[in-house]
Amino acid sequence: MLYRLDVLAVHLPPLRSRGGDASLLADVFVERLNRQSDRPPKALRADAAHVLDARPWPGNVRELENLIQREYLLAAASVIEIPDPAGDAPRDDRPAATELFRVAKARAVAQFERTYVSALLARTRGNLSLAARLAGKDRSDIGRLVRKHGLR
Repeated sequence: MLYRLDVLAVHLPPLRSRGGDASLLADVFVERLNRQSDRPPKALRADAAHVLDARPWPGNVRELENLIQREYLLAAASVIEIPDPAGDAPRDDRPAATELFRVAKARAVAQFERTYVSALLARTRGNLSLAARLAGKDRSDIGRLVRKHGLR
Protein backbone atom coordinates (compact mmCIF):
# COMPACT_ATOMS: atom_id res chain seq x y z
CA MET A 1 0.00 0.00 0.00
CA LEU A 2 2.89 2.42 0.60
CA TYR A 3 3.58 2.62 -3.12
CA ARG A 4 0.53 4.89 -3.37
CA LEU A 5 2.15 7.45 -1.11
CA ASP A 6 5.50 7.65 -2.90
CA VAL A 7 4.37 9.64 -5.92
CA LEU A 8 6.80 12.51 -5.63
CA ALA A 9 9.74 12.68 -3.25
CA VAL A 10 10.96 16.16 -2.33
CA HIS A 11 14.21 16.59 -0.44
CA LEU A 12 14.36 19.66 1.79
CA PRO A 13 17.59 20.54 3.53
CA PRO A 14 17.35 21.15 7.30
CA LEU A 15 16.32 24.60 8.47
CA ARG A 16 19.80 25.33 9.86
CA SER A 17 21.27 25.18 6.34
CA ARG A 18 18.65 27.42 4.73
CA GLY A 19 19.81 30.92 5.68
CA GLY A 20 16.98 33.37 6.18
CA ASP A 21 14.20 30.80 6.05
CA ALA A 22 13.67 30.73 9.82
CA SER A 23 12.55 34.36 9.92
CA LEU A 24 10.32 33.89 6.85
CA LEU A 25 8.65 30.83 8.39
CA ALA A 26 8.28 32.66 11.71
CA ASP A 27 6.32 35.41 9.93
CA VAL A 28 4.03 32.78 8.41
CA PHE A 29 3.44 31.16 11.81
CA VAL A 30 2.64 34.53 13.41
CA GLU A 31 0.16 35.36 10.64
CA ARG A 32 -1.52 31.98 11.12
CA LEU A 33 -1.78 32.55 14.87
CA ASN A 34 -3.21 36.02 14.27
CA ARG A 35 -5.93 34.52 12.05
CA GLN A 36 -6.75 31.81 14.61
CA SER A 37 -6.84 34.14 17.61
CA ASP A 38 -9.63 36.48 18.61
CA ARG A 39 -7.11 38.87 20.17
CA PRO A 40 -5.55 41.93 18.53
CA PRO A 41 -2.86 40.95 15.99
CA LYS A 42 0.73 40.60 17.12
CA ALA A 43 4.02 40.97 15.25
CA LEU A 44 7.59 39.87 15.78
CA ARG A 45 10.02 42.41 17.19
CA ALA A 46 12.15 44.05 14.48
CA ASP A 47 15.38 42.33 15.55
CA ALA A 48 13.77 38.87 15.76
CA ALA A 49 14.99 37.88 12.28
CA HIS A 50 18.62 38.14 13.39
CA VAL A 51 18.01 35.99 16.48
CA LEU A 52 15.96 33.39 14.59
CA ASP A 53 18.39 33.02 11.70
CA ALA A 54 21.36 32.64 14.07
CA ARG A 55 19.92 29.62 15.92
CA PRO A 56 20.96 26.06 14.94
CA TRP A 57 17.37 24.61 15.04
CA PRO A 58 18.15 20.97 15.89
CA GLY A 59 14.39 20.35 16.04
CA ASN A 60 13.99 21.85 12.56
CA VAL A 61 10.73 23.58 11.56
CA ARG A 62 8.68 22.00 14.35
CA GLU A 63 10.98 23.53 16.99
CA LEU A 64 10.63 26.94 15.33
CA GLU A 65 6.84 26.66 15.17
CA ASN A 66 6.65 25.65 18.85
CA LEU A 67 8.87 28.59 19.86
CA ILE A 68 6.75 31.06 17.90
CA GLN A 69 3.52 29.67 19.34
CA ARG A 70 4.85 29.77 22.92
CA GLU A 71 6.16 33.33 22.63
CA TYR A 72 2.94 34.43 20.88
CA LEU A 73 0.84 33.11 23.75
CA LEU A 74 3.12 34.57 26.41
CA ALA A 75 3.43 38.02 24.80
CA ALA A 76 1.47 40.51 26.87
CA ALA A 77 1.81 43.28 24.28
CA SER A 78 1.38 43.31 20.50
CA VAL A 79 5.12 42.74 20.01
CA ILE A 80 6.49 39.21 20.26
CA GLU A 81 9.91 38.97 21.90
CA ILE A 82 12.18 36.13 20.79
CA PRO A 83 14.67 35.18 23.51
CA ASP A 84 18.29 35.07 22.43
CA PRO A 85 19.78 31.79 23.70
CA ALA A 86 23.23 33.38 23.73
CA GLY A 87 22.01 36.38 25.71
CA ASP A 88 23.21 36.84 29.26
CA ALA A 89 19.95 38.19 30.68
CA PRO A 90 17.79 35.44 32.14
CA ARG A 91 14.11 35.46 31.20
CA ASP A 92 11.81 36.64 33.94
CA ASP A 93 9.86 33.35 33.88
CA ARG A 94 12.87 31.35 35.11
CA PRO A 95 13.00 30.72 38.86
CA ALA A 96 15.49 32.68 40.92
CA ALA A 97 18.25 30.66 42.54
CA THR A 98 16.87 31.38 46.01
CA GLU A 99 13.25 30.56 45.18
CA LEU A 100 11.81 27.58 47.02
CA PHE A 101 11.27 24.45 44.93
CA ARG A 102 7.54 24.26 45.62
CA VAL A 103 7.04 27.92 44.70
CA ALA A 104 9.00 27.54 41.47
CA LYS A 105 7.10 24.35 40.64
CA ALA A 106 3.70 25.97 41.29
CA ARG A 107 4.64 28.91 39.07
CA ALA A 108 5.86 26.62 36.27
CA VAL A 109 2.69 24.50 36.47
CA ALA A 110 0.49 27.60 36.35
CA GLN A 111 2.38 28.92 33.33
CA PHE A 112 2.09 25.55 31.58
CA GLU A 113 -1.65 25.36 32.31
CA ARG A 114 -2.25 28.84 30.94
CA THR A 115 -0.18 28.24 27.79
CA TYR A 116 -1.68 24.81 27.16
CA VAL A 117 -5.30 25.85 27.65
CA SER A 118 -4.79 29.04 25.59
CA ALA A 119 -3.41 27.03 22.69
CA LEU A 120 -6.18 24.47 23.06
CA LEU A 121 -8.88 27.15 23.01
CA ALA A 122 -7.28 28.81 19.98
CA ARG A 123 -7.21 25.47 18.18
CA THR A 124 -10.85 24.69 19.01
CA ARG A 125 -12.01 28.32 18.59
CA GLY A 126 -13.30 28.42 22.15
CA ASN A 127 -15.26 25.15 22.06
CA LEU A 128 -14.78 23.81 25.61
CA SER A 129 -16.27 20.40 24.87
CA LEU A 130 -13.93 19.81 21.94
CA ALA A 131 -11.00 21.17 23.92
CA ALA A 132 -11.76 18.75 26.75
CA ARG A 133 -11.94 15.81 24.32
CA LEU A 134 -8.61 16.76 22.71
CA ALA A 135 -6.95 17.10 26.13
CA GLY A 136 -8.47 13.89 27.48
CA LYS A 137 -10.01 15.82 30.39
CA ASP A 138 -13.52 16.49 31.67
CA ARG A 139 -15.22 19.62 30.36
CA SER A 140 -15.52 20.89 33.94
CA ASP A 141 -11.73 20.58 34.41
CA ILE A 142 -11.08 22.69 31.30
CA GLY A 143 -13.71 25.21 32.41
CA ARG A 144 -12.05 25.48 35.82
CA LEU A 145 -8.66 26.14 34.20
CA VAL A 146 -10.20 28.77 31.91
CA ARG A 147 -11.69 30.58 34.92
CA LYS A 148 -8.55 30.15 37.02
CA HIS A 149 -6.35 31.82 34.39
CA GLY A 150 -8.92 34.38 33.24
CA LEU A 151 -9.05 33.08 29.67
CA ARG A 152 -11.87 33.60 27.21
